[in-house]
Amino acid sequence: MRETFLCATDATPSSGPALRFALKLAKASAASLLVVHVVEAPPKRGGLASPSQRKMQKQLAERRLLAAKQRLQLQLNEARGPRAGVPVEVVVRAGAVTDAVIELVLAKDVSLVVLGKGRTAGAIAPAAQELARALSRPVVLVPGRRARRASVRVLYPAAKPRRRTAPAARAS
Repeated sequence: MRETFLCATDATPSSGPALRFALKLAKASAASLLVVHVVEAPPKRGGLASPSQRKMQKQLAERRLLAAKQRLQLQLNEARGPRAGVPVEVVVRAGAVTDAVIELVLAKDVSLVVLGKGRTAGAIAPAAQELARALSRPVVLVPGRRARRASVRVLYPAAKPRRRTAPAARAS
């Protein structure tokens, strides 16, 4: 059975290095790649919305998802280049980034997660930090293209603490 790697991207130029790294890694490992982009849902406003307002909100959300999928496809086509031949599945969802990525990692039995580290050399993006802590899979953090002298970091899940057992009662 083929392994599956996941690359979460925000479809901006700074996430390009993470996508290229994930494609390169998937090709070298003969793995498939799941490329994920999550569109944050706009905050819900209080009060009752009329049916026409709800319809407009739904249409706007659909347009945002379609635009995100098009941006992601462009980024993927640009990053692929010599890494053609890697089976890629593109998923665009609306919602909370961390929840959507964790759900996909579990549903698709992902063995490795590749994330963009952020736009600066020293900082790790908050979403990447949260995902690295929450996932029980190895996470590769790839610096953005503007992060000079930064290196790729691999975070392994913390070993589960062993349960202490009570000493067995001695028979006298």
